[in-house]
Parts: sequence; structure tokens; C-alpha cells
Amino acid sequence: LGAVNTHFANASGLYDPNHYTTAYDMAMIARGCYNNSTFVNIDSTEDTYTIGPTNLTGESRTFRHRHQMLKGRPMYYEYCKGGKAGFTDQSGFTLVTFAEKNDMRLICVVFNCSDSNIRFTDTRTLFDWGFDNFKKITASSDFLLFFGFKLLSVCCIQPLS
Repeated sequence: LGAVNTHFANASGLYDPNHYTTAYDMAMIARGCYNNSTFVNIDSTEDTYTIGPTNLTGESRTFRHRHQMLKGRPMYYEYCKGGKAGFTDQSGFTLVTFAEKNDMRLICVVFNCSDSNIRFTDTRTLFDWGFDNFKKITASSDFLLFFGFKLLSVCCIQPLS
């Protein structure tokens, strides 16, 4: 996935002295998640998502998404497609979010916000800046081969000129 400075000491994300990550690594992990259409379908659910009985749990379970930038929520942002809100005493209020506008997807990660609402307003501000100042381009295979890449094409984001 591209995470290089992360060690998860538990699956819950709750504090552990050996549990650490970076905003970059969370963005790389989020990119992997958001490239999975099943994940995106669940993560972008506006209200609740129900998981049926499994081999480990005989009853259905219903989950409510806590991301406040989804449709019908107090901090609604029309380009928000999903994300994950979190909080621990050590990391403060956190948020990993992805948004799409004009076929360009951006990921925003904020850590250590002093209150719950700031993480959403900061994320919106960063997305608006990103969408207003960058555009999506496709690099040609000749360009990539010149720089030693073997991919046929890649999608890049460059500043608007």
C-alpha cells in the first residue's frame, strides 16, 4: 500500500505506545481502501449499514457512519465520498476523508484537532484548495519511458497554471 512509517499494535486504533502512523501513511492506506468498490459502497452509506449474520456472529449488526461530511449530516460537503473519523486522548480528533470532483479524487488526513468540528472544517478548506488549484492529467507512455517507468500511463495531479 505504500505505508512506510506505521506500526499498528492493535486492530482498534486505541492508544498503545507502540502504535504509530503518519498522515502520509494513512493517505496511502486510504487510497488502497478507496480503490475497493465494495469498501466505497459501505463507506459512503449516508445513514446505516447492516451486516448480516456470519460464521462468527449469528445476528445482524447495524452500523452508523460517524463521518459528518456525508449527505444529510451537519457538515455536509457535496464532494465527500467517505472516510473515517477517530479520537483518542493522545491523537485528538482525527479524520481521513476522500472526495471526488470533476473526475479528480483527493484524500485529506488531519490529526490532533482540538475539537470535533475543526477536523471537518479544516478538511473542507483543504479539499476546496486542492480542487481549486490542481487538475488531473494523464502522462504519456513516452514521458514515462523517458524517466524509466514501465507503466503505459499514469494519472497525475499538477498545479493549475
